Amino acid sequence: MSIGRDQGRARLQSVNKDISRRDDSSVKIILMSERKKLGLLAVGIFAIGFLCAYLFMHSVRNAVDKRWNTAYNRTTTYVRNAYLSWIKDESPGVGPGNSAISPSDPEHFSFAVLGDTQMFNFPGNTGSFQKAINSIVKLHPTFVMTVGDLIQGCNTSDKCMNYKMWKNIAKPLLPVTYEVVGNHDRIVGNSAAHKAAADKAWRSFFTLPENGPSGFEEMAYSFDVGNSHFVVLDTEKPKEHEIGQEQLDWLEKDLSANTKRNAFVFYHEPAFPMSYKVGQSLDTKPEQRDALWSVLDRHDVTAVFNGHEHIYSREDIGPDIFPTAKNDIRQFIIGNTDATEKQFVNIGNQVTYYHQGYDFVMVDVSGGEITVRLFDVDGTLVDTFTFSK
Repeated sequence: MSIGRDQGRARLQSVNKDISRRDDSSVKIILMSERKKLGLLAVGIFAIGFLCAYLFMHSVRNAVDKRWNTAYNRTTTYVRNAYLSWIKDESPGVGPGNSAISPSDPEHFSFAVLGDTQMFNFPGNTGSFQKAINSIVKLHPTFVMTVGDLIQGCNTSDKCMNYKMWKNIAKPLLPVTYEVVGNHDRIVGNSAAHKAAADKAWRSFFTLPENGPSGFEEMAYSFDVGNSHFVVLDTEKPKEHEIGQEQLDWLEKDLSANTKRNAFVFYHEPAFPMSYKVGQSLDTKPEQRDALWSVLDRHDVTAVFNGHEHIYSREDIGPDIFPTAKNDIRQFIIGNTDATEKQFVNIGNQVTYYHQGYDFVMVDVSGGEITVRLFDVDGTLVDTFTFSK
């Protein structure tokens, strides 16, 4: 009987141990499951916390950056304006005005053409604009022409002060330099008052002929040098990308009265852009563009000089481009003396020649023979082209 009881107890203990082991396994499984849930919950809480902290810090950083940028801009603007107010307006009131420029030989003279310069740096002597001026001085032109976009913008009084810096750089040539208005020289608000202020600033900084149509004094004008007639037009007034009827009427009368052998016309936005300014020049308003070119063609002008497109290109505008043309007129785009350089330029098939880089042009007049020499700003000859009219 004792043996039976012992065997029963042993079996009971074995069963209890087995049940205990099963309970431990279940507990462990439950504990592991709870730990996983707690781990996932902790990861979720951390992720949410991190995201909230990031968003909070990002918001704080933006607020700090905004306040810093505001303070920085105000400080630099104050310093810049103080610096500009200290800089002397080089040669105030000095410019060709209505005074005649008389070469020693009316049949033989030269003039330089500066391209867009709105990205120039000041002070310093190493910028492309500065280099171009130094190179032109050595070439001894009779006078100098520009094609617009002298500065980056004239939408506030302090930015218009950039003309002071431009004149400071161009000082050696200012008395014989004819400036042309570009779109950047008239980037202002849409109000008539803003545009009038930009025009007033232009007239206050430059002394140019006042024989243009009413309201365009010193912005559209003409003059004679030697055996040639020169005309300057404004493609930005009353609106961008157009030369309105008032200028066209004046141009017709001006060219009709011309008795000189050659006639050169200057304006900023080309009538026939050759590259990335297609659709952003006078071609945006074809009827007005065609009306302008019809006047130029009717009077068989010698050549047209433009800026705006930041490359150099030359092309004959004849019947293949302007179907009603009776004459071939050379169009030269000199768009980059110190402007934004385009890395990728699509050139139309009609372009005879183009050049990418910082450059300027010298035009040599010898009777009716015209030679256009392209130089980089360091004074190295890049291209020469001669034609007769």
